[in-house]
Amino acid sequence: MIRTAYPRLTAAVASLGVGLLLLALTPKVDFLEEADRKWFGVLSGKGSVVVGRGTLEDPRRTEEIAVPEDVPPAGVLFLDEDPGEYFEESPPVPTDLAVVLSRLKAMGVEHLGIGYPLDWKEPDTLALDAMRAMMDRLDGTVLGYQLNNGTVGEPVPVAFQLCSIAYADVGGDRSKLPVVNSLPGELPEFGGERTRAGFTLLGNEDQETERAYLLARWDDRVVFSLPLVAAIVRLEVPPEEIEVEAGNEIRLGSKGPRIPIDFRGRIRLPEVEPEVIKAPATAMISRTLPEGFGEREAPVYLVDERLGTGKFLREWGETLPRVDALIRNAPHRVGARAVPRPHPLVEMIALVAVALGGAWLLRSQDVLKRTIWAVALCVAVAVLLAVAIRFFTVAPVPLAFQMVPVTALLAVLLIEGGGKIEVVRAKPEVEEETPTPPRKPGSKKKRRKR
Repeated sequence: MIRTAYPRLTAAVASLGVGLLLLALTPKVDFLEEADRKWFGVLSGKGSVVVGRGTLEDPRRTEEIAVPEDVPPAGVLFLDEDPGEYFEESPPVPTDLAVVLSRLKAMGVEHLGIGYPLDWKEPDTLALDAMRAMMDRLDGTVLGYQLNNGTVGEPVPVAFQLCSIAYADVGGDRSKLPVVNSLPGELPEFGGERTRAGFTLLGNEDQETERAYLLARWDDRVVFSLPLVAAIVRLEVPPEEIEVEAGNEIRLGSKGPRIPIDFRGRIRLPEVEPEVIKAPATAMISRTLPEGFGEREAPVYLVDERLGTGKFLREWGETLPRVDALIRNAPHRVGARAVPRPHPLVEMIALVAVALGGAWLLRSQDVLKRTIWAVALCVAVAVLLAVAIRFFTVAPVPLAFQMVPVTALLAVLLIEGGGKIEVVRAKPEVEEETPTPPRKPGSKKKRRKR
């Protein structure tokens, strides 16, 4: 085969065409934009904290993430055996809870999570209305209930729906999230019109000491645990701004916490016990709360630690401060730095330079050497892009530039491989000679007429 520069020139044109095509299509096609954003995250060293479509109007932006420095300890009120009989009954009836809520409100506490089911057989109607009205006076009251996955499903209660997202909106592999469809027993009390609900335990899942569930699927919705709902309400995050990616993280709004989760919607609990201010619930009646309780807008939780309470619910109450501390201490966004694209003419000139450089480096006749040069060019392009992004705050479309040397190598291999046509020449056929019979004696040879 006759080798010339034409295959390399064709490869340069093909790689340049692919680069220009990706330059135009990447911000518009979702899967290309996602691949480009992930590669941008690697080059910038920011990982997944990259936003923006990468256009001139909506450039890439790297989010600045920080951990909160001063997080006040949560307050925990626990139900005990109430030997002083401060409450009418144990657990407290609506009248007692209305008093507790009223005094919390007077102290400046605006967010309360109740971690045991509110369920009374024949509650006083007036007391129940008073309790519901006091719940609505707080900025955020969240009730906690165990959820099961029973044989007969129930519709999602309104209190759960108010702080939930669509299952279809969950990113990543959401198929491994735990599934629930009902509450145990009869329908419990769900508080006032502004009251939200989150789950405490998942009846069909094993209780773990190192992990805690934050998500569960109920029908076509995804509901959250009590401490997560409490954080959503406290931060005033609308449900449409909650982003969940199974196996990665939960984002509570653009500036809220980034909470890491696994594919089952669980978080790994911190080994160190957080600071927490605990007091018996009767201290609200006797006015003997410890110093600092409920101050600095810290959330307050009411849990049941009586001996008659189920073992799993008591254990859940013990891990609640750890889950709350992990959520409130999760990294959050403190700012964003824009990394715009260069002028379109500059991008095109740079692409042409990379394409011509790739064609020149692939001039070797040896396939191994060409592959090594192509890999070296890919690495060089990646290094130059990383330098441009990190030190010059400018970001060409990384996917377009990275594909130029790869396309050039593939084009050269295809063109030269297709040109190697072996021509097989057919051998001439040899006619078989017919043996001449011997002449008879006395016969004369015939002469040809002229």
